[in-house]
Parts: sequence; C-alpha cells; structure tokens
Amino acid sequence: MRTAGKTTIGAFALAALLVPNGGFASSDRQRQQADRPSVDHGVQGSLDAGTAKMPTMAPEFVAHAAHSGIGEVELGKLASARAASEEVKQFARRMVDDHSKANDELKALASSKNLPVPSDTDADHKMVMEKLRKVSGAEFDRAFMDAMVSGHDHAVANFRAFSERGDDPDLKKWAAKTLPTLQAHERMAKETAAKVNGDAANGPSRDKAVAF
Repeated sequence: MRTAGKTTIGAFALAALLVPNGGFASSDRQRQQADRPSVDHGVQGSLDAGTAKMPTMAPEFVAHAAHSGIGEVELGKLASARAASEEVKQFARRMVDDHSKANDELKALASSKNLPVPSDTDADHKMVMEKLRKVSGAEFDRAFMDAMVSGHDHAVANFRAFSERGDDPDLKKWAAKTLPTLQAHERMAKETAAKVNGDAANGPSRDKAVAF
C-alpha cells in the first residue's frame, strides 16, 4: 500500500514522513544514529526530505498515493530479491501484492474522473532505491524495514486525512476502505523492524557504519 509540495513514501508513502522513526526506535538506537552515519539513517534522511502536509484536494491526493504506491511496489520487489531475512522477504512480497492491487484500484477510479495518474514513482522513492542497492544482508534488512515503518506511518496519516477531509466523495470512500490495510502494514512493519534491528544490534554488522 505526490505532489502537494512534493510530498511522498509513502506504503503508500515514502517522502515527508510525519514520524521519522515511526515512534518506534529505542533511545539507545537514536543515540547510535546521532553518533555515526548509518545505513538506515541515510535512507531515513531521504524519506524525511519532503513536507508533512497531507493533501485534501483530489488531484494532489491521487498523485501522492500513486507515486508512493508505485514506489512501495518497486521497493518490495527489490527487497524480495535482496533481503537476507525470510521474514523481510515475506513482508516485501505482501507489499508488492497489496500495493499493486491498490494501485490498480486507484488508477481505475481516478481515470473515471479524468484525474491524471502518474505512471512512475517520484524522485524520493528513487533515491531510497539507489541507497538500498548499495547495501546487502542484515544492513539491507534493517534499512529497508526502517523505511517501511516511516513510510507506513506517513501513509496512514495521509489516507486518514483524506478519508476525513478530502474533497471527492468516491476517493474519500476508497481511502477509508484502503486505510485498514495500510494500518495492518504499519503494524507488520514495526514488528518486523523490531526483529531485524534486534538481530543487527547483537551481530557483528552493528559495529560497521555504512554511509550513503
């Protein structure tokens, strides 16, 4: 599971993220990130580069949701191939399946209203993709899942805002219908991130900083 000041990823999301660490990271981890350039910090910095304004106009919402939805599918495909953890791979496959379905629904609904639908993701998602391509193994898993936590925090906020205050009744209904799936993704992302971050903290790779 972007326009408006170039908001993004993003689930549906990856751009201006409301909660940089999804309200999830421990204080120890936050201190570690502040003390050194890390893989997940580099990805996170890209995700936090946009604005936090949630679009309530239909054209902006469609562009935002389409950009980040496409980005989620592309990132999911990358993680399906490169992740070290089978649990991360399973999460990534779920992202590809659910967001592909949602993307198709959004495209059909928006097209019926003559609203333009982007066919590609945005620069923020592409930047995250390039950064993730530079790492592998446990470092990839940690960076990818941190991005998924923040992306879904933002996506949930975006879809909730439009479902409550959007200017198009049909798109509001679709946003409300899609919101529970994004909330499930958000919970799964935090649970999976907890596991891979815990593994990274206990493994030798935790001491190796990889800067983007």
